[in-house]
Amino acid sequence: MARRPVAIEIPDCSKVPAICFGLQAKTDEDRKRLQGPGLMVFDVARVNFTEAISESLYLAPSASGGIEIFDGANLVSSKQPGIALLLFLCR
Repeated sequence: MARRPVAIEIPDCSKVPAICFGLQAKTDEDRKRLQGPGLMVFDVARVNFTEAISESLYLAPSASGGIEIFDGANLVSSKQPGIALLLFLCR
């Protein structure tokens, strides 16, 4: 159960590389199915990123100063401080 859920609106899920990667959208047909708005729900209370799960997605600061979605393996290898754990994506 989420302790501190936070939602972020996504205008077009097919334009977010981490969503395409996480849902294994490899073909144009896969990406076409992802077109449209979505809602990503994160838990900001779960912040133990030293043991990040490689299959999970996390919100973390990007090099450009914004925020970005990382998979667990990239989060650990980049040594980025995580902000939140992605719980689910609604479309």
